[in-house]
Amino acid sequence: MGNTPEASKCISVRLFGTFEIRRNGASLFASDMGGRKPRHILEILLLNLGISVSKSRIIEMLWGSSAGGGTVAPLDSYVSGIRRAIQPATLRRARSARPTDAICWPGAR
Repeated sequence: MGNTPEASKCISVRLFGTFEIRRNGASLFASDMGGRKPRHILEILLLNLGISVSKSRIIEMLWGSSAGGGTVAPLDSYVSGIRRAIQPATLRRARSARPTDAICWPGAR
Protein backbone atom coordinates (compact mmCIF):
# COMPACT_ATOMS: atom_id res chain seq x y z
CA MET A 1 0.00 0.00 0.00
CA GLY A 2 2.77 2.43 0.90
CA ASN A 3 2.07 6.12 0.49
CA THR A 4 -0.72 5.84 -2.07
CA PRO A 5 -3.94 7.86 -1.77
CA GLU A 6 -5.76 4.59 -0.99
CA ALA A 7 -3.42 3.85 1.92
CA SER A 8 -3.99 7.37 3.30
CA LYS A 9 -7.67 6.55 3.76
CA CYS A 10 -7.03 3.82 6.35
CA ILE A 11 -8.44 5.22 9.59
CA SER A 12 -9.73 3.14 12.47
CA VAL A 13 -11.45 4.43 15.58
CA ARG A 14 -12.18 2.80 18.91
CA LEU A 15 -14.98 4.63 20.73
CA PHE A 16 -15.65 2.27 23.61
CA GLY A 17 -13.06 1.55 26.26
CA THR A 18 -9.95 3.58 25.59
CA PHE A 19 -10.65 6.13 22.85
CA GLU A 20 -8.18 5.59 20.03
CA ILE A 21 -7.73 6.76 16.47
CA ARG A 22 -5.21 5.12 14.17
CA ARG A 23 -4.27 6.43 10.74
CA ASN A 24 -2.16 4.08 8.66
CA GLY A 25 -1.14 2.26 11.83
CA ALA A 26 -0.07 5.37 13.77
CA SER A 27 -1.99 6.43 16.88
CA LEU A 28 -3.52 9.89 17.08
CA PHE A 29 -4.30 11.30 20.49
CA ALA A 30 -6.82 13.86 21.75
CA SER A 31 -3.94 16.33 22.11
CA ASP A 32 -3.23 15.93 18.36
CA MET A 33 -6.72 17.30 17.73
CA GLY A 34 -6.63 20.05 20.34
CA GLY A 35 -7.90 18.37 23.52
CA ARG A 36 -11.16 17.13 25.01
CA LYS A 37 -13.73 19.24 23.13
CA PRO A 38 -12.43 18.18 19.69
CA ARG A 39 -12.45 14.59 20.88
CA HIS A 40 -16.10 14.96 21.97
CA ILE A 41 -16.97 16.52 18.59
CA LEU A 42 -15.34 13.60 16.82
CA GLU A 43 -17.27 11.16 19.00
CA ILE A 44 -20.54 12.94 18.16
CA LEU A 45 -19.76 12.79 14.44
CA LEU A 46 -18.72 9.14 14.57
CA LEU A 47 -21.88 8.17 16.41
CA ASN A 48 -23.81 9.93 13.64
CA LEU A 49 -21.67 8.58 10.80
CA GLY A 50 -23.18 9.29 7.40
CA ILE A 51 -25.59 11.91 8.76
CA SER A 52 -25.11 15.68 8.78
CA VAL A 53 -25.02 17.08 12.31
CA SER A 54 -25.89 20.75 12.66
CA LYS A 55 -23.50 23.08 14.41
CA SER A 56 -26.30 24.10 16.75
CA ARG A 57 -26.81 20.45 17.77
CA ILE A 58 -23.09 19.96 18.46
CA ILE A 59 -22.97 23.23 20.42
CA GLU A 60 -25.96 22.09 22.48
CA MET A 61 -24.29 18.75 23.18
CA LEU A 62 -20.93 20.30 24.12
CA TRP A 63 -21.88 23.41 26.03
CA GLY A 64 -25.52 22.78 26.98
CA SER A 65 -27.34 25.69 28.56
CA SER A 66 -24.07 27.58 29.05
CA ALA A 67 -23.65 27.95 25.27
CA GLY A 68 -23.46 31.58 24.29
CA GLY A 69 -23.09 33.45 21.05
CA GLY A 70 -19.34 32.92 21.10
CA THR A 71 -19.37 29.15 20.59
CA VAL A 72 -19.48 28.94 16.77
CA ALA A 73 -15.93 30.24 16.22
CA PRO A 74 -14.38 27.78 18.72
CA LEU A 75 -16.43 24.96 17.19
CA ASP A 76 -15.12 25.82 13.71
CA SER A 77 -11.58 25.91 15.11
CA TYR A 78 -12.01 22.53 16.81
CA VAL A 79 -13.35 20.94 13.61
CA SER A 80 -10.44 22.39 11.65
CA GLY A 81 -8.02 20.84 14.15
CA ILE A 82 -9.73 17.47 13.85
CA ARG A 83 -9.45 17.60 10.06
CA ARG A 84 -5.77 18.53 10.21
CA ALA A 85 -5.09 15.66 12.61
CA ILE A 86 -6.92 12.89 10.78
CA GLN A 87 -6.78 13.88 7.12
CA PRO A 88 -3.54 13.98 5.17
CA ALA A 89 -3.15 17.25 3.27
CA THR A 90 -3.85 15.47 -0.03
CA LEU A 91 -7.31 14.42 1.16
CA ARG A 92 -8.43 17.67 2.81
CA ARG A 93 -12.06 18.42 2.11
CA ALA A 94 -12.71 20.79 -0.76
CA ARG A 95 -15.42 23.43 -0.44
CA SER A 96 -18.81 22.03 -1.36
CA ALA A 97 -22.38 23.17 -1.72
CA ARG A 98 -23.20 21.70 1.73
CA PRO A 99 -24.76 24.24 4.11
CA THR A 100 -22.20 25.96 6.34
CA ASP A 101 -24.26 25.17 9.43
CA ALA A 102 -23.71 21.42 9.04
CA ILE A 103 -20.70 19.26 9.77
CA CYS A 104 -20.48 15.85 8.23
CA TRP A 105 -18.24 13.18 6.85
CA PRO A 106 -17.65 12.76 3.12
CA GLY A 107 -20.53 10.79 1.67
CA ALA A 108 -22.98 11.95 4.35
CA ARG A 109 -26.56 12.39 3.35
